[in-house]
Order: sequence, then C-alpha cells, then structure tokens
Amino acid sequence: MDSKYISSLANVTKRHGYNPIIGDIQLKQQEWLSWFRGSVNEFHTFTQKINGITESFERQTMNMPKKLCEDMATLLWNEKCHIIIEDEPTSTLVNQILEDNNFDENVAAIIETSFGMGMGYIVEYLDNGETKLDFINFENALPLAWNNRRVTALATFSQQAIEKKYYTHIQYHEIKNGKYTVTHEAYISGDSQNVGKRTSLDYVLGKGTGLDYSFTFDSATPGFQVIKPNIQNQHNINSPYGVSVYSTMISYFKIADTLFDMFQSEAEDNRTRIIVDSQLLETKMVDNEETGEVQFVNYFNRKDTCLMALPIRRKNGDDGQKAIEYFQGDFRMDMLEIGLNKILQTIGFRAGLGKNFYLFNEQGQYQNEKNVIHSSAETYKTKKKHEKILGRAIKDMIRSILVLEKTVGRYNGDPNEIVIKVEFDDSIVQDDEAIALNWTNLADKGYIPPYYAVAKTLKIPLEEAIKMYEEEIARKKAIIQAYEPVEGMENDAETT
Repeated sequence: MDSKYISSLANVTKRHGYNPIIGDIQLKQQEWLSWFRGSVNEFHTFTQKINGITESFERQTMNMPKKLCEDMATLLWNEKCHIIIEDEPTSTLVNQILEDNNFDENVAAIIETSFGMGMGYIVEYLDNGETKLDFINFENALPLAWNNRRVTALATFSQQAIEKKYYTHIQYHEIKNGKYTVTHEAYISGDSQNVGKRTSLDYVLGKGTGLDYSFTFDSATPGFQVIKPNIQNQHNINSPYGVSVYSTMISYFKIADTLFDMFQSEAEDNRTRIIVDSQLLETKMVDNEETGEVQFVNYFNRKDTCLMALPIRRKNGDDGQKAIEYFQGDFRMDMLEIGLNKILQTIGFRAGLGKNFYLFNEQGQYQNEKNVIHSSAETYKTKKKHEKILGRAIKDMIRSILVLEKTVGRYNGDPNEIVIKVEFDDSIVQDDEAIALNWTNLADKGYIPPYYAVAKTLKIPLEEAIKMYEEEIARKKAIIQAYEPVEGMENDAETT
C-alpha cells in the first residue's frame, strides 16, 4: 500500500467531511506485514564486507510472526466452533449463505492476517440479489469515523488498470440519518500513486451506472465488521486502529532468527576453516592446451564463508606450501538449541500463550502438543479475551446478512430480535484441578479403588498406579508400627 496513494485517498474522503488517521500507523502495518512474510529488508537480506568486497546475504527465518498468527487463528476459529440461531428457518437460511461464501475458511484467514497487521474487515453486500461476504485486509480499507475506538464509518477501495489508466473504486459505508448507506464513487488517473479525478462508475459497476450511486438500507446496523486483536494500541491509545499481536515483539523475532540462522549454518560454518594467503585469491592466467587460448581463472570462491584471506608472511626460502592453514571449528548445536528454546518461550509468553507453548529441537520449531490448557492458564485467558471482539463481529455480521435478505424478500423477521450465540471451541481446555478433585471424590465415596483415581489423576498406567498405592500403604503402615509399644515394654517400665 503506497503512502502517496493513501494520502491521495484520504484527501478525497475529506471532501465527505472525514479526517481519517494516516501516516505512522500505515508504516507500522507495512513493517508488521514484512515480518509476517518473513522477509525484512536490512535484516533477512543484508550486505556484508568479506575480504574487502561487499557481498549480499540472506538470513534464515523461523517465520514465527506468521506461526503465531496461525496458532491464534486456530485457537479462535476451527471446525468445532458453531454459530447457533434459535429460530430454525433463519438458521437454515444463514448457514446456507455462510456455506456459499466459504465462511469457515475465509474467517480463519482474515483472523490470521488481522492478528498480524492489526486490522481486517468483513463486508456484506448484494450481488445480483445474492448476499455476499467480502473479507478485506488492511490494505484495502480506511477507517473514517469512530466512537470509543469502535469504527462507525469505513471506506473500502480497490484499484485496477485499464488501457494505461488507473481506476479507483471507493465505497463509503456509513450511517446517515440513522440508516446504513453505501455510496459508490470512481476516480481515474494516469498515475497509480494518485486517486485522480472523479469519473463515471461505468468501468467498475457496469455501463449505465453514471456518476453517482448509493443505496440506503432500512437498518441502523452497519454492513461491515472489524476484526482485530483485543489489545491496546500502544502507539495511539485513542486510535480506532488495532495493532499486531506481535507489535511489541520485533526484537524477540530478531533474536530468534539470528539464532536460527546460526543453527542452520552451524554445520557448514564449523567445518574446517581455511586460511588462504591473499595472493592465492588473485586471478591467474592459464593457457588452455586444447585451444591455445589464455583464460583467466580464480581457483577460490570469494563467497565461500569458510575461506579467509590473509597475507601470510613467508620465511626466506619458503616454497609456498605453508600458504594454506586449517582450523577445525567447534559445534554448538546444544547451546543454540537452549538459546532458541529460551527465546521461543519468551515469544509464547509475550503473546499470552504461556511459557511452554513453543519448543525447538533439531527437527525444527514445533508447538508443544503436551501443553495442557486449563481454565486458569494464560493461553485460555488470552483466547477468551480475543473471543470477545470476534464473537461480537460475527453476531453483527449475521444481523447484517438478515438485513440484506430482508431487502430482497427472503426474510421477513426483525434481525435485532434474533437470538444468536457463538460457541467457541473449548474442547482443548482441561481444568486439571477439577479433574483431580472429581476422581478423588469418587475414590473417597468408594465408587472406585483409590489406585484407579491415582492413575486417572496422574495420567499413568494402572499397574504403575497400583505400585505407587501399595508403596504408600506400606510406608504408612511402617510409620504406625514404629510408634506401637513392643510386647512386654509396659511391664518393664512399671518394674523400673
């Protein structure tokens, strides 16, 4: 998203009485996007002088920003999440629309990108009488007005090139006189960085549309929803813009990728180090015996990081055999693995997923599947926090769909009176304390053997639990016997 184009677009919206926020936040979004893609200039691609010559290098990446967003999206929306509408005919109607628009896959994708760049949008509209859902990322939308950091007016836009001209289609989504209104405008320019001048909508909406087109719905429910992480914007606390879930974690990603790059190159960089006399790196003239031509040959690869060129001082009479020295490196795989696990634990903790959500071994980074998420865990609390914004957005989306369906006559109820519930996936949640208490109570009441409760609580084989139980019984019996009086001891005491 070009900054000049956004500035030009913002100037257009000012003609409608809006004053959108542009500038620093768009630059931040571009920075977050580069980390999401795993390709950051001056970090993942950089230059360095080797033997006095500037060479280009590429740093390996774990791509943890995207992995983090993927896991957040999976926690929030998966196949076990459901939208429940109490009215059965309405539920059938809405579910068919969601299926036709591939909702489950698209909402997971927009959650992932929104958590990476801070904002994403769902827009509902009619296309030839059919209700459609559009999932829009931050590069094609501009918040225009807001109330208590909640966006109340939105501009969505797209640009296309036709016959060396650039057409921009802008849609204003706003509430006018208490009703949701969508206004379309088109602009033409010879420069892709400028919106240009107002033109006919024929190129974007079809011939005969003309210069002005707007539609007002008989509802105060906006036909768009904002998807973003439920975290405070630390750059501007009053801004309607959301921030990336990893907006405060860039330094951690740099450490992780630096260590990962070292881990990847360890085997190569710690092979035998070759110190070469700088004279040997010079290009030599060699006669080709077959062709008789003179060729210029360099016997060494200057980009080979194992080679280090130094002017080796030779003694008088040296025949040059000492012009190459070898040094064996030491492998540091274990130390690097420890370092990577430390930084991954920090990343998981800062993201609100707990300290043990991510692990690393020689096969690469992976999610710790043994991590138990219970109702008091950090992961569970973070999940519930983000569900608040997503749940509200989905409910508003359903009501907006029903407004559109009512407009075309397929629904005749009141969208505001429909009871909508969003059930998120809590199957991953286990409250270990409650589970342990339940098994203990069953054992205390005599419904199950005590060792069975031990096996279920500790999640160990029954044979091991029986052994533990018997050892504990034997230990307690030994303690009791130690305090029992020995036969005849009382009589001896009286005699004494």
